[in-house]
Amino acid sequence: MFEGVTHVYREIDKKTILVILGWSALISLLAIKSYWLFYIQNVGFYYSKITYRYGQGPGFTFIDAALIMGLSFLIGGFFADAKTLVWTYVVSICLAFLAIVAYIFSYIWFVLDYGTPLSLVAFGWEEIFLLAIMNALRFIFPWGMFLSLVGLVVGSFLRGYL
Repeated sequence: MFEGVTHVYREIDKKTILVILGWSALISLLAIKSYWLFYIQNVGFYYSKITYRYGQGPGFTFIDAALIMGLSFLIGGFFADAKTLVWTYVVSICLAFLAIVAYIFSYIWFVLDYGTPLSLVAFGWEEIFLLAIMNALRFIFPWGMFLSLVGLVVGSFLRGYL
């Protein structure tokens, strides 16, 4: 049943692991920067302790999108086979999502100081966790996933032609 998983595990080399960690670190650090700058530039959100508002909130800038797409373009040209591209893409997006959720959870809990009142409520941390997931989805889906996928596809096609 798990023969395919062990086969993929044996093919992982240090280069692939470094690419996965670097790619997910870039996406998550750009999202963390955008989230942090949003609360610094919009003081009303910080003082009123607004954690999530539909339609308003942090997001990627044009430079962030260009960095994500450029790195995805390089990674697409770096790997030769489609199987490695697909699972590298999936693992990197999942790792970036987990890092963004962890940062936003700790930001809401400690900086916006939701930890004090919600620690008195049973399972109050779940509300913060849900808000962190909703804010992280704003970064990853659709733009983070779309830009990464387009960069991978274009990079791999250009590698095939060159």
